[in-house]
Amino acid sequence: MAFSVEEVEQGVLQTLRDEFEPYYNVYDDYIPNTTTLRRNGSEVENYIVVQFGDLQPQSAYAMTGPWDDDYGLPIYIQAISASPSIARQIARKVVRVLLSKSYPWSGEIRKKAGFNQFTIDSSDYSVEAYASPVFFTVPVQMSNEA
Repeated sequence: MAFSVEEVEQGVLQTLRDEFEPYYNVYDDYIPNTTTLRRNGSEVENYIVVQFGDLQPQSAYAMTGPWDDDYGLPIYIQAISASPSIARQIARKVVRVLLSKSYPWSGEIRKKAGFNQFTIDSSDYSVEAYASPVFFTVPVQMSNEA
């Protein structure tokens, strides 16, 4: 395997899908705007959006070179709902589900600081939906074997 990152990403997505679907859909997608909000008819769907960031060097550097350095994979999650309280509830459950989870080639998922619920507003400034973000990082072990 050339990299282990894909396995970790798929593990995170599968964990969320196993826990939340069929109640809330989980999308490997971008942060929505008023045009791209997912809806059931005219109502905004309650759902989860997952984005993975670029690998970030952590604190440990190996004598054997960059392949053995300590990297962190950022995980950005948005809980989307027409209700601010439902968006917060979903986001808090995401924390309970993911915190300390680990996968092959990874350490335990840890919470990163940051939470600021924000609105997704239409062009006339009316609120269409609420997004509650939660941020995580997971240590990833790299492999350069083909």
